[in-house]
Amino acid sequence: TFQEHATKWLSLSNQMRVSLRKSRHIDARGRVLLKEFGPRHEKLVALNKEKQAQVNRWRGEAAALEKLLATAMRTYVQAIQKGERPTNRAMQIYRDEVLQPMLAWRSLMETADADWKDRLLVEATWERLNQNISLPFVGALKGHTDAVTGVAWHPNGKQLLTSSYDKTVMLWDAYTGERVRTFDKIEGEVRCVAFGPGGEEFIAGLTDGTAERWSVQDAERLLTVNRHKGAILSIAIHPEGGEALSGSDTEAALLWETSEGDLKSKLSGRSTLGFLAGYKESMRAVAFSHDGKYLLTGNGDKTAFLWDAETRKNLRKFKNDTGGILCVAFRPDGKQLLTTTTKGTVTVWDSESGEVVQTLEGHEGPVFSAVFSPDGSKILSGGDDGTTRLWNVEEGKELQKFNDHSKRILSVAFHPSGKRFASASVDKTVHVRELEN
Repeated sequence: TFQEHATKWLSLSNQMRVSLRKSRHIDARGRVLLKEFGPRHEKLVALNKEKQAQVNRWRGEAAALEKLLATAMRTYVQAIQKGERPTNRAMQIYRDEVLQPMLAWRSLMETADADWKDRLLVEATWERLNQNISLPFVGALKGHTDAVTGVAWHPNGKQLLTSSYDKTVMLWDAYTGERVRTFDKIEGEVRCVAFGPGGEEFIAGLTDGTAERWSVQDAERLLTVNRHKGAILSIAIHPEGGEALSGSDTEAALLWETSEGDLKSKLSGRSTLGFLAGYKESMRAVAFSHDGKYLLTGNGDKTAFLWDAETRKNLRKFKNDTGGILCVAFRPDGKQLLTTTTKGTVTVWDSESGEVVQTLEGHEGPVFSAVFSPDGSKILSGGDDGTTRLWNVEEGKELQKFNDHSKRILSVAFHPSGKRFASASVDKTVHVRELEN
């Protein structure tokens, strides 16, 4: 919460003041990082006279910075104690008066006369500060040169993955909003992307029908699977890994092994061993249940099917009369599922009975993406009208409408905490938003 972040920052500022005076003091477990964070007085004093002027300037700027941080965070804590909510203006002040000074502090540490070991300590400290203390980034991520087609959060919530028709996938820092890595050796336009269960790998679905599995850390292509005849429109990975389900604008969806790309099942209109029967048109949308026991597929002929993931048996059919299905998703507990259509509706179904629970209406035009919140109480949807909408599942009411994009939205995703979301658009941007309580 904002109050927790503010309290951490106030504590940090007090620790920094102690650090400036006693650089040798450090928490036994290294949590406070005083040794790394404070200037190393003994080493600085030992520098020759030519460096002394720089040392003195650095000390003065560091002391002024510490004072600014302490003042800024006391202001925040006082506001929180009075019951004030952090407004957009407050968040802006936070970045101007707290985050930007932190960047200045990092710059000071890097430019001071420190050897490579000191610089490594600075980088490690900054990384831990970003991950454990800083407020998350909120705003627009810009870098793609064509439509952004997919967005996925790392399982730990600290990074964000985006795909684009510009033939790249980009990895972003969820705290600073900075681009961490660009995967620019992909062999075609990317329509969708999904993290593996541990976040160490991702799979990208391309418009030429190819799926590529990549290592996040090494930026290395590990596998290329070329089995679809048409563009891959959706990718789902088993929660425990090992299997991927891909939906296409041809007649079939494919279930395949992620290690070698071996085909396990072809979800098509044919009814033979290893095939899932039920479709005549394109299987655009696919999903795994959160426990990995079930598959969900959505079709252009207005139908969705629930399958047993192990036997590939067709368990239930969901018929939607309002339009072709563009997206499917499971509620985390598996009791409900959703489908979106070309006619602008989001339908919530009872997984067991197959009955309609809610029909969410409000979008003007097709709804390309929708997802349940981690607690299952809300739904986030994005569509052709360029809006992102938040819905209450139980009441079927629209809670909020966001107009962050100028063109259609192709993908939306909740942060693992449920407190933020990201939306990807044809306008070449990704917007990250914080949800109000």
